[in-house]
Amino acid sequence: LQKAVQWFRKAADQGLAVAQYIIGNMYSRGEGVTHDHKETMKWFLKAADQGHAQAQSKVGVIYTLGISVSQDHSKAVKWCRKAADQGDADGQYVLGMLYQNGKGVARDCIEAARWYRKAAGQGDVNAQRTLGEMYFSGAGGFPAHLELARSFLSAAEAQGDEEARELRIKLDVAARHSPSEFPGLDAHGTRQCTCCGRGDGTELKLARGARGLCIVEKNANALTGRKGTKNAALGNSWRSMI
Repeated sequence: LQKAVQWFRKAADQGLAVAQYIIGNMYSRGEGVTHDHKETMKWFLKAADQGHAQAQSKVGVIYTLGISVSQDHSKAVKWCRKAADQGDADGQYVLGMLYQNGKGVARDCIEAARWYRKAAGQGDVNAQRTLGEMYFSGAGGFPAHLELARSFLSAAEAQGDEEARELRIKLDVAARHSPSEFPGLDAHGTRQCTCCGRGDGTELKLARGARGLCIVEKNANALTGRKGTKNAALGNSWRSMI
């Protein structure tokens, strides 16, 4: 590994973005070099400045969590959007989280879902699970849709996501209940997103409030890596991105 570091560093020093990104990953993981958050950020930024999408999303995550730098959600949005616009699934997922929680941008659950769907379409299991939770619970006033919830949760479950499997089981139990037991629908079977005052016109089959910790609160905890919640592991999964 030390020889690999030597050659990648030579290429990185000559300005090759992919080499800079690889060196950043080596410092992040402590592979062939001593683990160093500051060096990680240094090399990711060099690659990100040259338009490397994966490096851009990692810089966004670092600013989101405040690792080796001051936490700055505005910068996180900036870098994640650059990555997301290039089709990077991690950037799309994290940008969705930032929109959902109003970090660095105005809170907008519909826009959050738009980015989650882009990431989910690329097989991002976190985005698939999150969309499934949102469509199942209608948490934060997001328009609920049981069939869409099942679709996204099943996709995440197929990738081995245990939390998605548990929620899909709860969803199947919920589907056996009468629609009258699922509050929150208007006369037309639709509901606007109360978190941001928008609606996407989704027709609702069934809707119910989430039991336990709301998905919005869970994701807000993940933004800071806060422990002591059912979703504390997500904060760690963010760290696995860098």
